[in-house]
Parts: sequence; structure tokens; C-alpha cells
Amino acid sequence: MAEALQTENDLKQLVEKHTVCYEVFPDYLLVDGEPRKIGFELELFGTHDHGASTMTPGCKVCVDTFADLRRIAEWMLPRESRDSTYEILPFEPTLHETPKAQDEAGGGFEHHH
Repeated sequence: MAEALQTENDLKQLVEKHTVCYEVFPDYLLVDGEPRKIGFELELFGTHDHGASTMTPGCKVCVDTFADLRRIAEWMLPRESRDSTYEILPFEPTLHETPKAQDEAGGGFEHHH
């Protein structure tokens, strides 16, 4: 397990360091023919400076960035016991093209951690 964040200041520093952003996707279940919101998925995204290197998924800095995102995700998990489930997915060394990246950066690829 990644090193635990000690303070909210640690969290803020990681968020700033990796320009962390997120997207929330609601989960629905049909109950008596009606959609009922039963939860959500939260995706964290972060970046790092590639410097003079090319954008290569799975590079050492990508792995380190994911470790920091994982620390943030673990910090967000509830400490008390609940009747819900939580899952932090493993590192996925890929590049994704997203409309959001096209709109914001004028490019088309987002480095996904």
C-alpha cells in the first residue's frame, strides 16, 4: 500500500504537483422499471512534466504519478465501516484521446494514470 498522507497539506501539495482533476459518473439500477441512482464512479486524473522526453505510457514518472494519485484516492476512502464497496483500480499504462483534452489543450491526447 502507498505511504499514507499525513495532513491535508500533503494532499494539497500532490493535487497542485500533478494538476489533479476528476470526473464523476453516476451508477443507476432499474428498480420497478425506474432508474435509481445507487452510487457513482470517481476517476482521478493527474499529469507530470515530460521535459524533453516523449510521452511514453508507463514511464517511471508515470508510475510515480499514479502512486501519488493512489495516495489521494486512499485518503478519500471512508474510515468507518459502511454497507458499500470501494475499489481503486491498478495502474493502466495507456494514452487516451478525450474530447476534454481536445477542448482544453488544443491537442487530442490525455496521458491517463
